[in-house]
Amino acid sequence: MSVYRVESGGRAPAGLSAGDEVVTGGGTYRITGVNADGSYQSQLVNKNQTTRNYGGSYQTRNSPYTMSGVSDYTRSKLNGLEGGYTPSGSVQAAQAYLEQVKASKPGAYQSRWDDELTSLYDQIRNRKKFSYDMGTDPLYQQYREQYQRLGRLAMQDTMGQAAALTGGYGSTYGEQVGQQAYNAYLQNLNDIVPQLQQQAYQRYQDEGTDLYNQYSLVKGREDTDYGRYRDTVSDYYSDLSDARSAYNSERSLDQSQWATMLDYWAQKANNENAAYLQALAAEQAAAKKSGGGGGGEASAKTVTNSLGGQVGGGTNPLATKAAERAMNINNPNK
Repeated sequence: MSVYRVESGGRAPAGLSAGDEVVTGGGTYRITGVNADGSYQSQLVNKNQTTRNYGGSYQTRNSPYTMSGVSDYTRSKLNGLEGGYTPSGSVQAAQAYLEQVKASKPGAYQSRWDDELTSLYDQIRNRKKFSYDMGTDPLYQQYREQYQRLGRLAMQDTMGQAAALTGGYGSTYGEQVGQQAYNAYLQNLNDIVPQLQQQAYQRYQDEGTDLYNQYSLVKGREDTDYGRYRDTVSDYYSDLSDARSAYNSERSLDQSQWATMLDYWAQKANNENAAYLQALAAEQAAAKKSGGGGGGEASAKTVTNSLGGQVGGGTNPLATKAAERAMNINNPNK
């Protein structure tokens, strides 16, 4: 399968085969059959691919007859354009910038605080319920030692006072009142246990509050980092959209200019060829009138046959002269 560009006047190039495609201003058609008279059967295969946006290269199938009257300059221009769209320097620069922006896409978010947040969360979630044990409370141990010491001192003092009353001799009474003084201090120790328990509970609450505060602080840092990351991602997609839009606009304009130039040089080639054929026909008519006899007739046949084959070829001097005249007229370098 080959791809061709529609010729001026909406005609497909001659000599195509089934399966070839022709790009037109109204879409791309595929040749499905060739009629006996050389005309085609076709179907629309892509309505969105037109001569305005097709960026591939075209095959050329111009018979010697079709292109015989076109100047070398026009032919070179047309052949260059029919080779397909080539992006200009500005389009290539826009595309390079687009690829540069694509390459700067931020990676996945990486948290600096994830481990610390996980640790604090686990401490909060797995924290045991409050319970109070006097035996493990350091403050209770301090109070107990203090009250026991004071109780012993009070017991000794009380027993001494009782002994003084009995002439310095110990007695059962002295022991009893001494023990009572000691026990009074131990009772005072027991009386402060609820206070110590409340203090322990307050410490438990304070520790929990401190864990929540630490978690909130780290979470705040995490939210700040993630917000900055989202800003970076947002900036990236904004830059990507701008770069893609600039590239598409530049390419669309460039392709449009290429299609316009292709249309211009194709029409110019048709005009030059038409002028050539008109001049050739005039030469034939003049030769037929002035030549007479078999020679003139043979000459006319030679020229007529060359219209379907190689115009300006062979040994026909009139055809050669008409071709040279048309080429000189249409060649801007002449």
